[in-house]
Amino acid sequence: MDFIIEDIESIEQIGYFEEEYVYDIEVDDTHTFFANNILVHNSVYTELGRLVNFFNIPDDQACKWILTLWNDGVNKYLQKKFQEYSDKYNCDENLQVWELEKIIRTALIYAKKHNALEVGWDDSGIFYNPMEKISYTGLEVVQGSTPVYAKKCQKDMIEFVLEHYSHSSQRPEYSQLISMLKKYKAQMPLQNPDDICKSMAIGDYNKFILADKNRFEVALHTPIHVKAAGIANHFLYKKKEYMTKYSLIKSGDRVKFYYTTDKTFDVFGFQPGEFPVEYAPKINYEEQFDKLILTPLNSLISKVLGYDELNVTLCYSESLW
Repeated sequence: MDFIIEDIESIEQIGYFEEEYVYDIEVDDTHTFFANNILVHNSVYTELGRLVNFFNIPDDQACKWILTLWNDGVNKYLQKKFQEYSDKYNCDENLQVWELEKIIRTALIYAKKHNALEVGWDDSGIFYNPMEKISYTGLEVVQGSTPVYAKKCQKDMIEFVLEHYSHSSQRPEYSQLISMLKKYKAQMPLQNPDDICKSMAIGDYNKFILADKNRFEVALHTPIHVKAAGIANHFLYKKKEYMTKYSLIKSGDRVKFYYTTDKTFDVFGFQPGEFPVEYAPKINYEEQFDKLILTPLNSLISKVLGYDELNVTLCYSESLW
């Protein structure tokens, strides 16, 4: 194949992607490929629960038994086969290694690289007691912008489901999950605004906010958190007596923002720790709950547990058949 390698002349940012997804590349079947002469591959999950059950291994000994199986059997066999492969193709050296990273007691798999794992052992050499270590990948609970209360609620339900599966092969009752969500919703208005508002950095404020003093106007496709910051500044300009207490928000600042009950100004922002209680519009707690707690947990409820998604009213009906 003919190809030309050219130098990169310039790199430009085309948008604001504070929490963008990172995509990886794979090929069918093997999921491996060569990149810059390096063999690239994905992690592999192997389910050994049936072996543990077949040999009647006690729960408190399962992780140690699996590690022994790996060290004394599987790993030695794989290394032997990797060496045979290297010899077959006249490689200078066998560099292939299949490492054991974790032993998982219970896994909640939402999608590829979106999971919550209850870890029994990891490659640090440490064995963990049940529910002592939970590993999260790709979920809102590990995103820096997720507010404190939303993280708390999400972790609470995830850990409840993980612990439930450690004692039962059946999924938790739908009614149990709904009761938990109702509790989260009822307690949300009691939280500090900082703990229920998403946090993001402001970029190109002057590009998106066309007017914020005597009137308010935004450009097309203005990010919602930038709009919230513009509305906050617009309110402060109208309440100049508070200029010495609260600062105008500008590019480079972090802003916490929420949905309001105001029909004209549907979002509002403030700098962390500076919620302007004197003039801030009322928080739309139902909207906040829906976007920050219910939507992420609906992924667990529907994708992992197989129940119907819930709407913000948290009402449901069980089939009679």
